[in-house]
Order: sequence, then C-alpha cells, then structure tokens
Amino acid sequence: SVHFKAEGSFSEVDVGVRSCPKDYDVFVERGGISLFGAQIPLPIKGKGYLRCLYADAGLRIFVSPKDSPDRWEESGLIVVQMPMSSLDPAWKPPY
Repeated sequence: SVHFKAEGSFSEVDVGVRSCPKDYDVFVERGGISLFGAQIPLPIKGKGYLRCLYADAGLRIFVSPKDSPDRWEESGLIVVQMPMSSLDPAWKPPY
C-alpha cells in the first residue's frame, strides 16, 4: 500500500464552532510516504493552518486556506481521507 503520514499536534481556532467548516492551527513535527513498506521522509515541519470542510465516519475533506509560515505547504491543498476498509477490494488505481 501507499500512504502519507504526518505527525504533530493541532488545536481548534474557535472552540465554539461545533460543525464544519472548522479551522485548526497545526504543528507538523515530521511526515513522509510509506511506499509498500519503505518509509520515505519528506521535508515538512512547522506551523500550518487546516480547515475541515466535511467529516463523518467514512470521509473527511480538508483544505489549506493559506500558505504555512515556512512555506512547506501552499494554500489550496485539498486532502480527502477515507478508511481503506471502505474501498472495494477489486479497485485498482487508474495509472
């Protein structure tokens, strides 16, 4: 399998907001790609900002609404997360 992993911490920007969209300040300590068991570190580290546009048990959609202060992440990045268990076992990537 191939997947991306980031480690760090996050905090709510406005604790009073209980639904999406919801904003978070994040701090990434490290990140990388796991490629069929091989770990490939990526040069990402530092403060960032994340907006959760949608979240339920089977799907989460995030966007980076602005550049990170150290520019390791640009605004406009969209991330969609879903559990592997929700994929059809016969599904193959289009490439």
